[in-house]
Amino acid sequence: MFGWIEAVNFLALLGPIILLLLARRSHVLMRLLAFMIVPIFLGRLYYGPLYLSKTGYPQMGDWALWINFFFGYASLCFLVLWSTVRLFSSFAYFARAAIARSRKGS
Repeated sequence: MFGWIEAVNFLALLGPIILLLLARRSHVLMRLLAFMIVPIFLGRLYYGPLYLSKTGYPQMGDWALWINFFFGYASLCFLVLWSTVRLFSSFAYFARAAIARSRKGS
């Protein structure tokens, strides 16, 4: 069964992708996202072959994995905040339009 914890982790992994899709029209936001994604990608390139190597050296830490989760949860928080603001702003727009229609009709 798919629980709440798995759903939140799945959304945290998809958070940066959704954030990229929402910010694709703003060059400044895309550059900020690239500034965060490129070090994660380079860290994964560094730690991937170390994980797959057959040497006897143990892997002492994987900061790229932890920063990937941190960036995912940060983008998930940003998406929740953005959707909340967007929901309330659209509600305010429709409320103003309804008030204007009611004043115009009377």
